[in-house]
Amino acid sequence: MQKVAVDFGDRSYDIVIEGGSLSRVGSFVRSCFGEGSLKTAIVTTEKVAGLYMDTALNSLSNEGFDVITIVVPDGEEYKTLATYESIVTELIKARFERKSVMIPLGGGVIGDVAGFVAGTLMRGVPFVQIPTTIVAQVDSSIGGKVAVDHPLGKNLIGSFYQPRGVWIDTHVLTTLEYREVVCGMAEVVKHAVIRDRGFFEFLENNLDSIMKFEASDDTMERFIAWNCRIKAAVVSADEKERLIRRLKEEHLFGVEHSPLVFKLALMNMVLHKDGSSLLQNDDSLSNKAQDVHKNKYDVILANPPFGPTKQERMAQFEYHIKLYEALFIQHMMNSLKPGGRAAVVLKEGLLFDSKKMLRKICRKMVEQFEVLGVLSLPNGVFNPYSGAKTSVVVFRRPLGRDDVRTSKVWFYQVESDGRDLGATRRPLPDFKTDGDLEHMISLWPYTWRHEKDGGVRAILKADDLKQFEGERSWWATIEDIRKTDYNLTAGRYCPHEAEAEAVEHEKPEVLINQLLDLEEEINTDLRDLLTLVTVPTSVEGLKGSVRFRTSTAE
Repeated sequence: MQKVAVDFGDRSYDIVIEGGSLSRVGSFVRSCFGEGSLKTAIVTTEKVAGLYMDTALNSLSNEGFDVITIVVPDGEEYKTLATYESIVTELIKARFERKSVMIPLGGGVIGDVAGFVAGTLMRGVPFVQIPTTIVAQVDSSIGGKVAVDHPLGKNLIGSFYQPRGVWIDTHVLTTLEYREVVCGMAEVVKHAVIRDRGFFEFLENNLDSIMKFEASDDTMERFIAWNCRIKAAVVSADEKERLIRRLKEEHLFGVEHSPLVFKLALMNMVLHKDGSSLLQNDDSLSNKAQDVHKNKYDVILANPPFGPTKQERMAQFEYHIKLYEALFIQHMMNSLKPGGRAAVVLKEGLLFDSKKMLRKICRKMVEQFEVLGVLSLPNGVFNPYSGAKTSVVVFRRPLGRDDVRTSKVWFYQVESDGRDLGATRRPLPDFKTDGDLEHMISLWPYTWRHEKDGGVRAILKADDLKQFEGERSWWATIEDIRKTDYNLTAGRYCPHEAEAEAVEHEKPEVLINQLLDLEEEINTDLRDLLTLVTVPTSVEGLKGSVRFRTSTAE
């Protein structure tokens, strides 16, 4: 027997792998929920029901569970809302309760559908997976991804909902069709190639006997358990397998779909290696929070709230000002590890406002950190309703005293994001594209070099800086930025505006006279309008303004 732990904190669970163990699944389910009779539902398909349902049913019944069975048709085409509804209906009729237990018995389809039922019925009922295919045993039953298909695409309706346990009997694989075995082994080989050289060598030595089911129970159990450990390590580190999983290996925006990064990462506070937002709200502004998070994170992606805030009375900041983002940016600078990097959404007012404290914060960021890029975004993207402009500021904390600080900053003016990322309605002529984002990402001038002792350095992709310039992108040197008192808005350094032809302006006295004439014209129009709408205040004034109808005899 092999056991694999899946670490989700207080939602952790075990995967138990043993050949010929289906008849003992009842005791495992009992161990997950303790003593007392519980209503239990086995949800399976027609094919699996004929092979294994009686064994599972008897095992659960012998442990005192009140078991009902629900059988649905086989096939991916039944992974639908209609199947979901039929299962829910049967459970409600059977008086299923929130403490009742779901038991999906089958492959990935039944695990997904029944798991989605478990995650949504009465806001969530517990469930235990009994996977019966290779794909289900090594992949889909682990990590809590549950869903049903929609006519427009697969797995579009779903959620993440962790089981209480996974029970795997390797003997049930012997009834699989050869096609199902091949599909399952493709997932297995992928795990080996991507994550584990030792596992790859194990497969080279045992693949033939495994695929023919001629391997010993011990070999089969090791084979499944090795896969489960790989999958468990991935989902435990990052439960929702976020799109930023390639962040460290490539570049800051090294993901498949850039707009989703902005939605899922920047619009929510996502910290690397942490699926929750730990730097949030007023808690982040306390002395305790600053101590807890100090020098803690390799990567921070954040969109702090904008506007005034009531920070903790006793909290100490180097630069005190009652603007949330101004305090939060200091907190994030404090929270980065040496060599760590951050991409932070800031309202442009903070980047150029003349307030002394804001200028000091920008100065610290430029002089004590390495500011790499400022990505100016369209109005209202990250501060909806107000229509305010925001920028993403990308910076890195130096590894030590001798490491580089800001020497030059790359600016990019995003004119269209190709998506309505904010709540403000904006004209989006290229709604179905990535807008400027795809171009900006392809032009991003840096890659990351991981240092032996931890942290990263930003390395230019090419020595010729002009390769990264264009109509929407340009550089500013540290000297340029110091001259503007550390103004970090993209437009301040745009060379195209400086090169534009000078526009002739009217002389000031001519403009003043024109304004005075316009004021007199407006006052005259207002007096005329007031005369038209004034209500008469005397009988004389009412004459002719009200017409009475004369009554005639019939």
